[in-house]
Amino acid sequence: ALAGVLAAREQAQAAALDALRRREWVLAGSVQDVYAEAIAARLIVHDLDATAGRPLRQFRTLPPYPFPAQGDDPSVGAAAADTAEPRGDNH
Repeated sequence: ALAGVLAAREQAQAAALDALRRREWVLAGSVQDVYAEAIAARLIVHDLDATAGRPLRQFRTLPPYPFPAQGDDPSVGAAAADTAEPRGDNH
C-alpha cells in the first residue's frame, strides 16, 4: 500500500514539475518579447535624437538575458544590451 501511495505521490509531483516548467517557458518567452521591445524602443528614441541633432539619451542597462543559470554568477552570461549606436553628422 505504501509503495502505491509513494508512486502516486511521485506521479503528482512529476506532473506539477512539468506544469511549472511549461509555465517557466511561457514566462521566459514573455520576458524575451518585452526585452526585444525595450531594445527597439531605445533604438527609435536614439534615431529621433539623432534626427533632431540632440545627444543620444542614456538608458539604464538592461539586465542580462537570457538569464544566467541558477547558481551562476549574475554578472556572467549575456551582457547588458548597449543600444547606443555611433552616429555620423547628417547635416
